[in-house]
Amino acid sequence: MPERTRNEALAALLAEAQWSAAQLAKAVNTLGAAQGLSLRYDRSSVAHWLAGARPRRPVPDIVAAALSRRIGRLISSRATGMLQSSHSTAIPAFGVRWASPVEQILDLLRQDGDSNLRIPLSRTPYSVASLAVLPWSAAEQAPTPVDGDLVTAAQLETHSDMIASFTKLADWHGGRLVRPLVVAHLRDNAVPALVKPRPATRMDREVFTAVAQFVHILAGMSDDSGHHGLTQLYYLSALELARAAGNARQFAIGLRAMSTHALRLRLPRQALDLADMAVAVLGGRGDGAAQAFLLSQRAHAHACAGRFREARADLIAAERQHDRASSSAGPFFVYPRAALNYQRYQTLGAMRESAEALSALHASAHDRAQTDRRRTALTLARLAEVYLAVGRLDEGLRYARSFLRAYPHMHSAHVDTARQRLGHALARYPSEPQARALAEQMSSTRNPG
Repeated sequence: MPERTRNEALAALLAEAQWSAAQLAKAVNTLGAAQGLSLRYDRSSVAHWLAGARPRRPVPDIVAAALSRRIGRLISSRATGMLQSSHSTAIPAFGVRWASPVEQILDLLRQDGDSNLRIPLSRTPYSVASLAVLPWSAAEQAPTPVDGDLVTAAQLETHSDMIASFTKLADWHGGRLVRPLVVAHLRDNAVPALVKPRPATRMDREVFTAVAQFVHILAGMSDDSGHHGLTQLYYLSALELARAAGNARQFAIGLRAMSTHALRLRLPRQALDLADMAVAVLGGRGDGAAQAFLLSQRAHAHACAGRFREARADLIAAERQHDRASSSAGPFFVYPRAALNYQRYQTLGAMRESAEALSALHASAHDRAQTDRRRTALTLARLAEVYLAVGRLDEGLRYARSFLRAYPHMHSAHVDTARQRLGHALARYPSEPQARALAEQMSSTRNPG
C-alpha cells in the first residue's frame, strides 16, 4: 500500500484555530448532529486525518464548516486537504455550468425526481462556502414590450393557486409528505412553462417571481425533511430566479430564509451576515410585513451572536413595522402575529430574558391559526419543554399531551426532533408516574411518514 502523506494543510488550519485534535473532533460531532448525522469522532480520528486519512463526504465539508466558524473566514473542504482525489461535487457550483437560472433549477429538479439520484442528492452536504451569496443586483432586462398575454396571465393564476394549496397541505401535514408533489409539479409544469431563459416582459418577470416563490417553498419543505444541503441548493436557485426577475423583495426573503437555516445549523456569524444583507437589500423600503419579517430574523441573529442591544433595537423596529403592515393574503405577503411572537420568544430566549420569552411563546401559541397544525405542534412542544426544564410538571405534561395528539399526523423532521427533545425532557422525571407513562407513550408512538 502507498504511504500516506501528512496533511500539512489541516495541521496549519488547526494551528491557526488554536484548537487541539479533541476540540476539532467535538466541533465536528456537534455540527454533524445539527445536520442529523450521528458522528463519534475523537482526538485519535483527527490524528488519523493529520496523518493523511481522508474520510468520506460530508465529513470534509463539516470539518471545513467547523474551522470556518472558529477562524472567522470561509474555508473550503478542499483547503482542509481531506478530499479524496476522486471526489467531485454532486451538484456543480452555482454559475459554473448553467446558462440560466431556468436550466439551473431544471437540472436540480430532474435529479430530485429520479429515483436513482434522489437519495444521493438528498445527502448533499451543507456548504458554508456557498453562503457567500453575490450581493443584490437585478439581472439586465430587455426593453419591455407591450404586455397583454392571456396565456401568461393564466399561468400566474395557476401558480398562485398551486402555491396556496401546497402551502396549506404542508402546514397541515408537514413538508416531508408534500415535497415530492411539489418537485413533480415544478419539474413537469411550472419551470418548463417559463420557456425563456431570461424574462423579457413585465408579465414574464412576474412568472419568474412566482416560480422563485415556488422553489423557495420547496426549499423549506426540504429543510422540513432534514435534507440540509439540498435545502441550500434550492434556496440558492430561488435567489437566482428572483434576481432574474428583478424582484428585490423576493431576493431579501430568500436571504432571510437562508439566515434562519444557518442559525438552525449553529452558524450564528453566517446567519447574521445573511440577515444583514437581507435588510440592506430593501434598505428601509417596502411594505411593513416584509420589513418586520426581515428585522425580526436579524434580531434573532444578533441575539445568538451576543449582540443584545442590537437585537432589542431590531425587535422594536420589527414591532413598529408589523403594526403598519397591510392585511394582504398569501404566504409571501403576510407575516402572522403568531410568527412574530415566536421570533420574539427565540430572540429573548437567546438574550436570557426568560420571563419575557415565555410570555411571547404563550402569545404565539394563542395566535396560531387552526390550519397551521405543524407550527402549532412545534410551539406546544417548546412550551412543554420550557415548563419541564423549570420543574413545573403539571403545565409541562399538559402541553406535552397536546403535542402528542398532533404528532401522528405530522410528516416533518422538525416535529420529529421536537418529539425527541421532549422525550429527553420527560426522562428527567423518572420517579413521576405521569411523566414516565407519557415518556413511554411518546417513545412508542411512531410517525407513519
